[in-house]
Amino acid sequence: MILAAPNVALRFVVEFMNGVEIRLSPAAISDRENLLHLHKTARYETDMETVPEYAQATMESGYYEKLWNDNFPSTSGESQVIKAAISDHLVGFCRFGVLDYEYPNEKLGNLKNGLGELHQLYVEKFYRGKYGVGEKLYRAAKEGLKQAGYRHMLISMIEGNAVARSFYEKAGAFHAYSYPDNVRRGDKVVRKMVAVYIHENI
Repeated sequence: MILAAPNVALRFVVEFMNGVEIRLSPAAISDRENLLHLHKTARYETDMETVPEYAQATMESGYYEKLWNDNFPSTSGESQVIKAAISDHLVGFCRFGVLDYEYPNEKLGNLKNGLGELHQLYVEKFYRGKYGVGEKLYRAAKEGLKQAGYRHMLISMIEGNAVARSFYEKAGAFHAYSYPDNVRRGDKVVRKMVAVYIHENI
């Protein structure tokens, strides 16, 4: 039976990189505002470089506020959030669990069995490429899904996000397929291309 990424064994992990202490732990309800701010800021910055119309419409629609109010904390156990902090300052987070979207099964083949999703992974701009924060969060998401009974991890992103695609490819994921997605944000419908990646045998 596939569990839904409830309470994984990770409780509090301290790692050092170049003398800097990085703390990974499950996020608490008291972190929600900081998580929301980081998500909005980081996602807006990256989307403005690829699909600015989508970035603007998403920001204006209240999407991020609704996402965090409705999904964190996850009362059904469908997702979990791990945060990364340096000197008690939130520098990144990842959210993972059951699939958020009905991805085309014919594109996934046998991989659809035992497939969990890395919903978000964001690092504050100043810390990107420093101290391995993104890599540590990626490993935490894989371990959390594995402990919950999943075998593979799905990640989706805007196709034109070359930085994200390079990061996930270096981490061991491969590009499975891309598809067009028409997204409604408020009274606007925006079209974007989504790239789907899979990390097998987590």
